[in-house]
Amino acid sequence: MVIFVTIISVVITIFGQVLKSQRVIFALQSVQDDTRYALETIAREIRMADVITPQGSDPHQGGGFEELEILNYKGENVKFKWFYNEPQRQLKVSRDDGPYIPLTSENIEITNVQFYIRKCTTTEPVVEIQPRVTISIAARSFQEAYQGRTEMYLETTVSTRMYK
Repeated sequence: MVIFVTIISVVITIFGQVLKSQRVIFALQSVQDDTRYALETIAREIRMADVITPQGSDPHQGGGFEELEILNYKGENVKFKWFYNEPQRQLKVSRDDGPYIPLTSENIEITNVQFYIRKCTTTEPVVEIQPRVTISIAARSFQEAYQGRTEMYLETTVSTRMYK
């Protein structure tokens, strides 16, 4: 009887651990899916756009910009902005000074977004390089139980296809 109770308690403990691990994996997958969607949406817009945000880094933040402004191929003024002061800290997009619409779901929290812009022109010899934008995003699950275990960092660099 003691052996049976011991075996049952071990099986129940293992089952509970498997369920906890599965929830963490699903939370991590949700963070990855939402973050990759936002990153791909921004990259697609940048590829066919003219970057309006000036080159360099934001001197007030000590890093990249928290907002990116572009003029897309349709002639729309598109702004991507990280709303870090809101409770859910989302990444949002606005077109032609319209309202900001979330790019990320309410299930994830964007903990950092930086846009690094490089519009290179050298003087000697004169070489023009297409503008490049490096996008760096950090996100985690909005559910407190999984925040420490679901943090994810994604970064990509995109060059525009707009030649001047």
